[in-house]
Amino acid sequence: MSVVVNLAGVNYTIPETGETGWGEEVTNYLVALSNALLGNDIKFKTRIVTVTPSAVLGDDVVVIWNGAASSATLNLPTGVLNKVYIISNNSATTETLNVVAAGTEQIGTSTTYTIRDRNGFLMIVFNGTSWTIMSESRSNIRSSVYFNNSLFVNNSFIESATTRAVNPSNANHLESCSADFVGSDFMQFSVSINDGSNRSGFLCTAEYDSNLITCLSDSYNLFLTADAGTGVFVWKTLMSNTINFKSRLGVPASIEIKALTNRLTNITAWS
Repeated sequence: MSVVVNLAGVNYTIPETGETGWGEEVTNYLVALSNALLGNDIKFKTRIVTVTPSAVLGDDVVVIWNGAASSATLNLPTGVLNKVYIISNNSATTETLNVVAAGTEQIGTSTTYTIRDRNGFLMIVFNGTSWTIMSESRSNIRSSVYFNNSLFVNNSFIESATTRAVNPSNANHLESCSADFVGSDFMQFSVSINDGSNRSGFLCTAEYDSNLITCLSDSYNLFLTADAGTGVFVWKTLMSNTINFKSRLGVPASIEIKALTNRLTNITAWS
């Protein structure tokens, strides 16, 4: 028995499973099928979401967040092997879009992935046990500000000049603090110091998978790579977003930390 299929308005007679002896008809169908696949645009189902929290549906492919909330959440369904999702933050007002995996499943190494950039995106595929990150956005060079003990984080990402705090708290001698630099594996940050009589600072770079921090500029030699001397001791561990700071200036000082390539989060106060 043969089977008649219609492709692009043309009927083709093809064999059923197990039949042999077919030649020209099968060849014609396969050629037409190849031309149809190559000649048509590939289209993905796209859905715009404006309510938080919302569920990502099983038959979704592209999900675009376009709501007005400052922070939003999209909940993934239980993963299906080889399922792919592309999730984008297209909102003009949403600073954080949280993509949450179902149950104990993970997105990369965490149950929640946060898209922190407007127009940022995440592309993931389920590998059978967790969601593998295939592609993601990276933060542009922007500035996020932390003023000592005030725990003030400027979440609006000031693009150029930063606003100096009025009477920022001082970091006392031998006090420490830490900050997580999230958004890029390459970290660039500056430390500005004002001890009441002198103003100085330095610019640093670091990488997520390294414990090395490189000082690019330090005219007063205040960048310390060991917990000794006079200045600010800066260190990190391997495979970590966290940068640690310790003041060894000998006097109370205003120390202003700016992240140039990342977002500052989970900041601990000077103590």
